[in-house]
Amino acid sequence: MNGNNYNLCIVVYAAGYGPENIKKWSPYIMYKTLVLLLLAIAAISMPANAQSTVTQCTSVAVPAGSVSISYSTNSACGIGTNNQRTIENISTLSTGASVAACNDGLPIPLGWVITGFPGSSVCGSNNTESLFNINGESPGFSTSVCFQSTLPAFWVITDTPTISACGSGTGTGRNILNVANLPTGTQETVCRISTVPSGWSVISTGSNSTCGGSSGSGIEVIQNNNVPPPQPIHAIMQTDGNFVVYGSTGSAIFSTGTAGTNGVIVRVQDDGNFVVYKEIWQAGTYATPATGPFTPQTCKIATLLHAPQFMFGGQCIVSPSGQYMFYVDPSGLTFIYDIAHAVGTWSAPGTAGNAGDYVLLQTDGNLVVYNSAGTGALWNSVTSNSGATLLNMENDGRIILYAPVWNAQTSRGWDTNNYTHPACDMGPGTGWTGVLGVGQCFVSPNGRYELLLQDNGHLVLYDQSVSPPAILWTS
Repeated sequence: MNGNNYNLCIVVYAAGYGPENIKKWSPYIMYKTLVLLLLAIAAISMPANAQSTVTQCTSVAVPAGSVSISYSTNSACGIGTNNQRTIENISTLSTGASVAACNDGLPIPLGWVITGFPGSSVCGSNNTESLFNINGESPGFSTSVCFQSTLPAFWVITDTPTISACGSGTGTGRNILNVANLPTGTQETVCRISTVPSGWSVISTGSNSTCGGSSGSGIEVIQNNNVPPPQPIHAIMQTDGNFVVYGSTGSAIFSTGTAGTNGVIVRVQDDGNFVVYKEIWQAGTYATPATGPFTPQTCKIATLLHAPQFMFGGQCIVSPSGQYMFYVDPSGLTFIYDIAHAVGTWSAPGTAGNAGDYVLLQTDGNLVVYNSAGTGALWNSVTSNSGATLLNMENDGRIILYAPVWNAQTSRGWDTNNYTHPACDMGPGTGWTGVLGVGQCFVSPNGRYELLLQDNGHLVLYDQSVSPPAILWTS
């Protein structure tokens, strides 16, 4: 007998049924006993719920389906406070589950909404978000969420009440309703700020006191068909690292094939290349961006460095919003400066007092500050052989090193000239859960290259420095 059968026989003997008694069993008793034994074995071998927590440095991306639940300081994670987070995997939690997560600006998983902002010391200087899983809720289900929540497709707003858990002031909450797959002819009164789902149409407008009370604040909508309504064509940077274009049937019609690569952003670059990047290293203090505009900096050479590129004394890269700059002071200190609050937020150790030093993003992926003679490194990011090719000054106050995981292979050399940006411009790219709609485009910082999502679902990369614009790549 093999090991499993041997163990089964031991259980039978232990129950008081030796070989002399087996013949006395009825088929029903034997069947029932075997079923109970199999259920017991299955229960013992069944894996535990995949929900789990783990600690990691904040320089590491939060995996898809997980959220931050606390912050702490860990000297092994680098300089600054709150540089280590504890994350929780909530991907296995069922519909209707609630969790608490730190309000740290990181995207929450799709299908979850915010229901409150309680205080929590474990989140450091950040408050806490109370999250609720509405993914999979049945048609007609309604719930209350905070105004900051991003609503999934086919959820509409029926009311904008004040909810104390969502902060102070009127209209801090939303009552939302799932209208997916409701029967043909169903009518609902919703707030005018709702996006009318595909397959529904507006049949009347009017004042709705629960939506603010002003004229035209409410609309009545009706479901026109009983077939799955068409989905809007869109492209999205998913939390699994894949950049995907979805067609009107809801099926993927193009992807970069980068799921599982830790891809976090897509960018259209000044060299004409369209790239998916993963994060390698970061420095600085994360902060919610301030409201601009900000004083332009004469030291600015770009918003990023690409390998191999130097930055000398008196030069800087500035965040796209203009609030932060990564600056090489001629006196020697290399640091991040918050222009809005007139304060330095991070500096490269060992660079103070070394007049004439300079920064180099090397082709081996290492970011290095060299002395004026170029004979010794004063500081480096310790990222040699990481594949990093891009250093970006982010709007949130951090400098981040990125390595490519996919590109369109359309590089035409870096262009330092500036061009008029098209009206469809949605920025140079996006991070996790960022969406590009039909008629919208990502545009390189210099304005020369445009990645447009057409109404047929095709992505097209144009070089706008010539007339008519030249097509460099299409999906």
